[in-house]
Amino acid sequence: MLKQWHNEDIEQALIRQGWSGLREQHPDSYHVGHVWEMTREGKILRVSLEADFGTGHTGDASIESVSARNPANGQKAELWLSRTRSAKWKRELLEWAEALSRRDKRKPQPAAGATGGPSAQP
Repeated sequence: MLKQWHNEDIEQALIRQGWSGLREQHPDSYHVGHVWEMTREGKILRVSLEADFGTGHTGDASIESVSARNPANGQKAELWLSRTRSAKWKRELLEWAEALSRRDKRKPQPAAGATGGPSAQP
């Protein structure tokens, strides 16, 4: 379900956090459709646009989420793609980009009530 606006929104959210130099890399797994690398202050952020593990990547329509690991603290952040460009999508995208961009080495504590699973899709 990956749309062009997903790509644009994800890239812009990371740029606002100081990441730059997006380079497309070769995916390293059957379920990964696209891999981007961006840099900030000598650190490399590797972003994966991922499909379902069971079916694997069969085109952009199969991509469901985007994930990356914060290079400062190793914390993985995953964001499920929204079907609409809603305020909820923009809020979740901002939280995701901020989590990947924290400069401290401490791993953040999960918010109270956080489930870590996909949000309800309309």
